[in-house]
Amino acid sequence: MEPLRHVNNKDFGGVIFRRNTTQVRNEGGLWDESMRLYPLSGARPHQSVLQWSWPNGSGVTFAHLEHETTVLNYQGAQIPFIGFDELTHFSSEQFWYMLSRNRSMCGVRPYIRATCNPDSESWVADLISWWINQDTGLPHLERSGKVRWFVRVGEKMVWADQPEELLAYRNPLNGEPLPAKSVTFVPATLQDNKALMEADPGYLANLLALPPVERERLLGGNWKIRRGDADFFPIEPLLDSGRPVEYPTICDAVFAVMDTATKTGTDNDGTAVTYWARSKMTGRPLVLLDWDIVQIEGALLETWLPEVLTNLERYALACRARAGSLGVWIEDKSSGMILLQQARLRALRAQPINSALTAMGKDERAISVSGYHHQGKVKISQHAYDKVVNYKNSAKNHFISQVTNFRIGDKDAAKRADDLLDAYCYGIALALGNKDGF
Repeated sequence: MEPLRHVNNKDFGGVIFRRNTTQVRNEGGLWDESMRLYPLSGARPHQSVLQWSWPNGSGVTFAHLEHETTVLNYQGAQIPFIGFDELTHFSSEQFWYMLSRNRSMCGVRPYIRATCNPDSESWVADLISWWINQDTGLPHLERSGKVRWFVRVGEKMVWADQPEELLAYRNPLNGEPLPAKSVTFVPATLQDNKALMEADPGYLANLLALPPVERERLLGGNWKIRRGDADFFPIEPLLDSGRPVEYPTICDAVFAVMDTATKTGTDNDGTAVTYWARSKMTGRPLVLLDWDIVQIEGALLETWLPEVLTNLERYALACRARAGSLGVWIEDKSSGMILLQQARLRALRAQPINSALTAMGKDERAISVSGYHHQGKVKISQHAYDKVVNYKNSAKNHFISQVTNFRIGDKDAAKRADDLLDAYCYGIALALGNKDGF
């Protein structure tokens, strides 16, 4: 709505950026929103170039800065109004370069507006740090909308409450005072968006179902919390009133998921399996019945897959699975390829995990299923909770250890065992996700 202030000025032009064009065209995104608003003021759309024009000649364009060098397309441009949607998606270099294009000969004082969500790793967190309580990460509400001024001296930004306080800083070329720029920050929460709360009351539940870090950012407005500051997969949602659950007395089906190793030896990954009970209509949606993890050996490839399938038949009887055992899903890579070949030769019930799921990065895959975990749709059985296995010279519950110790963006991830974590995420995606597994 911001550019509509100026469209009666025939020389006015504005540009609103997203990082890439797909985000501009997304369902309910910038272009869709403009289609609801701009025709009411007499504007005509030019969808192929994502541009609106008014009869008097003024216009607004939606554009991208997908690559760092895309800003060079705007060399020589004069843009009175620039908008950034999700400023944390842009680099600081892109922002400051486009600030140099924010100039005007049309009578509109040039200015920039930007929206963003909290991101502690972003350069934006430094830019607005005065407005944020550095102990809690939450905004200083009494500073909301308060304007501050800065000049840049070399690489350093010098701030003041009034521009007059910065007059001592001079341009070394001509000795004139450096012109000060003003900045302000206005925090808002979901409760401030009354229209959305009324139109979609369930959106609050969606945010509450996020993992703790993302929930604190998107719902709580916390600018300091970082990935790794909280358990991504805490144990509590897997429990019922603080306790693991018993095997279901009836379920739809049981199945297993196998994450396979590449190399032998205690310094390398193991091969992990998780056993699940799935219930769509009654009981708990997904229960982890059991898990196991072993170092891969030649003999294991010959014997372990039949043992997994035998275990599944036993769990199908124990849980009175209406469809019985669905078999095992296996990563179609590493030694998993060999297991899948053996299964085909022996007519064993095994199939590859969807390649779209295995191709995802570990962090991306974990994020894609984390909502199910935090909504409590996945539970752990008493047997799986109490189980202790000696693996890599360590006797403990490796499933709980791997899942609860997982962190997004962990720089030491390559050093940690995560085979059971992968089998856990695959199991949730296959059972509770869409047809593609997430």
